[in-house]
Amino acid sequence: MNARPDYRSDIDGLRAVAVLGVLVYHYGATWLPGGFTGVDVFFVISGFLITSILRREILAGEFSLLGFYDRRLRRIAPALFAVLLVSLVAGWFLLIPGDYADMAKSAAYSAGGLGNLYFFWNTGYFDQAADLQPMLHMWSLGVEEQFYFVWPPLLFLLMTRLSSQRVVAGVLAIGLAVAFAFAVWDVSVHPKAAFYLPHARAWELALGAILAFLPRIGSRLLSEVMVVAGLALIAWSYLVITSKDPFPGLNAAYACVGAALVIWPKSPTVFAGPLSLRPMVWVGLISYSLYLWHWPILVFFRHYANGKMPDPTTALGLGVLSIVVAALSWRFIERPFRKPLASPARTVATSLAIAGGVAALSLSVVAAGGFVSRLPADQAGMTGLDVMWKWDCPRLVTLTANGKAFTKACNFGAPWDKAGTKVVLWGESHAQHMAPIVNAAIEGKDVSVALAYKCAPAIGEPYKMFIKEDPAYSRNCGIFRDNVLTYLSENKDVTYLVIAGFWSSVFGNIFTDHVPAGNLTKGVELVRQSLTKIIAKAAAPGRKIVLVSDVPLFLGTRPSLCNAQDRAAILRQPCTKQTKGLTLQSFTAQQGMIVDLFTSLKSPSTLVLTPGPAMCASGECMTSLNGEFIYRDVHHLRRNLSPKTMKDLSVLFGFDGLFAGR
Repeated sequence: MNARPDYRSDIDGLRAVAVLGVLVYHYGATWLPGGFTGVDVFFVISGFLITSILRREILAGEFSLLGFYDRRLRRIAPALFAVLLVSLVAGWFLLIPGDYADMAKSAAYSAGGLGNLYFFWNTGYFDQAADLQPMLHMWSLGVEEQFYFVWPPLLFLLMTRLSSQRVVAGVLAIGLAVAFAFAVWDVSVHPKAAFYLPHARAWELALGAILAFLPRIGSRLLSEVMVVAGLALIAWSYLVITSKDPFPGLNAAYACVGAALVIWPKSPTVFAGPLSLRPMVWVGLISYSLYLWHWPILVFFRHYANGKMPDPTTALGLGVLSIVVAALSWRFIERPFRKPLASPARTVATSLAIAGGVAALSLSVVAAGGFVSRLPADQAGMTGLDVMWKWDCPRLVTLTANGKAFTKACNFGAPWDKAGTKVVLWGESHAQHMAPIVNAAIEGKDVSVALAYKCAPAIGEPYKMFIKEDPAYSRNCGIFRDNVLTYLSENKDVTYLVIAGFWSSVFGNIFTDHVPAGNLTKGVELVRQSLTKIIAKAAAPGRKIVLVSDVPLFLGTRPSLCNAQDRAAILRQPCTKQTKGLTLQSFTAQQGMIVDLFTSLKSPSTLVLTPGPAMCASGECMTSLNGEFIYRDVHHLRRNLSPKTMKDLSVLFGFDGLFAGR
């Protein structure tokens, strides 16, 4: 399939292994939990091939930076621009305005090779779920393109300034070791940066690069052993590593070292033979287009399906569609541009101009807010996740413990220093979504509320919770918890302490040094112990402690259009009764243990509010009130609901009339 004398069909086969791992993982195969590490295999391959070409040109005195960028742009840009443009068109039909604007912004970044930076800055707890971002996979292209920007001139300097190729290889080996050590450290303290930014992936590309300087393995037996070991390591990575494991860092080494062992022998081997079979080579040839197209195809389908993952049959069909589209992309977009059609300078200039045009088109979508006119006027409050979470805090108040400020709390109601009744609302995002509801309950009263927002109140030594994106979560939560309790002990004039949280998540993830996470029964007991201690420490004469249980979970994953679908100019599958809300029976099965726990803690000084049973009293849990859809996402209520709906929810949940003034 390729007549170049230095062509290696087994590397195209290895590309197939990489892209198929990613595709199968993304399309929902639970039996391949580490398929996403195929991206790391790509990094090693890229590091090897790019460095091999650069090394050969530098040694021959033929190196040209402009020529290098000419080849890279002809290889990468046409299919990339096609995916971005098609996605912008598809977004008009399939994405709500906020999601459309988000995708367009990520497309603008991706057109300039900065997709990884966009997702580093814009993926978090309150952003659109990462797995529903059509351009998410562009992060890896960003890493590679930033590598292309730095590596050619750096390698040129190394090879022209150092005395021999062995010295260059030695310097690369030292750099590889340092970069790997840094990546292992970085993933333990800055996991999000380690995933998206190039500095923690540099060692993977460097591992491939150093292979270009290593000699061919002369022993056939050793070559066979290396290939077998390499394929085994890749298989181990695909089958054992999961998305819950710290990554990349040490856990990326299996796939990367495996890929390096397959590449290094540089001679045909029996065990690498399957990689050179025509079907594997063909998939390897279309692997770039397949990687580019498979993710938007899946994500746009999921938006059409109201967020649901496809069932196995549909996933298979989407996978086949991805391969067909990738084959067409390779044949009619990639291949025609492989041969130079103009001078290198013109190719670079044209590519930059097209990238600017794509970015400008994308930013016009952003400027238009994703074209809100595609939704009915009465749905303007549901145009995006940020809009649905909008609620303006009237003012901030500084809370101190042991004489030191520890948070600036949102303060609403009467001014904090003048109010007759003071309330501390403590928790994480579920305390945040209760804030406007509590605000509706105290309107016109001499009551002031301070929102002490950080994380789950139940977390603090010895009770811990592991958050992959925040390794210091338990420690920071414990510090905040101690500060809140100290503040309450130092300020006896706080009449009410309201504790809210995403309890169903805490139950399954809380642990101690002696009790592992994952057991709901044990998790309930740990939360009971933690809350019992909080109640005891927060107690004060005349003070009431109010425990607020969960709202029902929303069964779908994209609730935004379920009450206006027939009037919105956006394609969606019909919203079924099941995806609109839970029944009382299903709510009780999911979260009844939370209600039971809180009820058991009830006392004259400890009150319990149960929004869930109240919302499900009719037998079906409400998702709308006064014609307004009340959910922002799976487990948060909207904060931009009308004053009347907020007031009605405050009555329904039991906040109205709860806070008596002094």
